[in-house]
Amino acid sequence: MSTASPSGPIEVIAGHFGARRTGVGRWIAHCPAHPDRSPSLSIAAGRDGRVLVRCWAGCDLTAVLKSVGLSIGSLFPSGPPPTPEQRAGLERRSERQLNALQEERWTVAKMRLLWKALDRERLLVPRKLMCMPDDAPGSSALTAHFHSILAAMRTIDCALVGDID
Repeated sequence: MSTASPSGPIEVIAGHFGARRTGVGRWIAHCPAHPDRSPSLSIAAGRDGRVLVRCWAGCDLTAVLKSVGLSIGSLFPSGPPPTPEQRAGLERRSERQLNALQEERWTVAKMRLLWKALDRERLLVPRKLMCMPDDAPGSSALTAHFHSILAAMRTIDCALVGDID
């Protein structure tokens, strides 16, 4: 049996419980918060670096952690706090993302309004064409306008759905 030193926070926490590895990023142990004949405490690595601890017998997490001298904060990855420059950069990035999102919402709202206007016009133009003789002045321009309305509606539809390249 290897006695290698822990290589990360999850190994340290698993060591506090005397857990044995059951797979990659997974351990099992006897729960110290209740009389446990078979291991009921699972310890796993979360996707974001958190350590996930659960007693399958139903013990409260804080009681389980307190029984080995740990706190909830020990389950979360810790690193050096961001420098003022990093914090300012993160704030600027968040502000740019928020502005882009608001602009996108405004654009979508404008597209929907334009769609409604074009949809009304799409219904009116054929009625006008039906009432006009084929050789009436402006009938070919009105027909061309109708086709441009349909093309604009297809473009807006693709943009709203997200099919545009």
